[in-house]
Amino acid sequence: MIKKRIMLCSAATIILCSACGGGKNQIKQTEESTTVAMVIDETLTASVKKTTTAASEGSKEAETSKESTGSKASNATRTEFKLTEKNKSFLQELCLYLPEFTNPYNLDRSFWHDFLFLSYTSKSGNQYELVTVDRKDLGSKETQVKVSKAEVQAYVKSVLGFDMPTYEPTVKERQAGQASMYYQDGYYYIGVSDFGDTMYTYKSTEIQKDDTISVIYQITDPKGGDKGTVEFLLLSETNENGFVVTAKMVKQKSQ
Repeated sequence: MIKKRIMLCSAATIILCSACGGGKNQIKQTEESTTVAMVIDETLTASVKKTTTAASEGSKEAETSKESTGSKASNATRTEFKLTEKNKSFLQELCLYLPEFTNPYNLDRSFWHDFLFLSYTSKSGNQYELVTVDRKDLGSKETQVKVSKAEVQAYVKSVLGFDMPTYEPTVKERQAGQASMYYQDGYYYIGVSDFGDTMYTYKSTEIQKDDTISVIYQITDPKGGDKGTVEFLLLSETNENGFVVTAKMVKQKSQ
């Protein structure tokens, strides 16, 4: 800026002297004025280029820093997540309890029926209250697990990460010969049954590029035969489990 001001003052002085000195000096002074103006123009152009280059380099550095910070945060997410033995046991149970799904925003009544039924049908009297009711369609009595609506809602949220929509099937909706699964006066009643001898064994955990966590379990039959795999997709969450399930896929091995 100091250089620019000195040159501008020199140009003004030359023009004034030219006006006082008369005709012989006019052409000479005009040429000098033009030369000074060209020097000023070149100086300003160089200054603008320098400023633009510095701004561009600064922008690139800021962008690089931003990308580096984002990459570090993503890497931190990937390295921090780890399944505990308790987590693995919980997911092993969900191999049995949780129906297949790929879109948590599109779960129908059939999904909720199966999820709640499978989650509680094998519970014992040491864990929940059991009641016995007459079943004329079965020609016998049926033992049912009695679970409060509040507990079911808390369980669903711990697994899926959102509140269960209203699902209150009536006893009239139960098909003849089918195990019970209905809601009445604040409680769900689920007919007692058991599962087969299929085994689910933890196989692997992989954190994907979008921070989705893939957990795979091996399915084996009672004789140890390979029956395929169950894959869960998880998202890290600040809840009791440390994650929520966003999808479950079963790949049966062809015979």
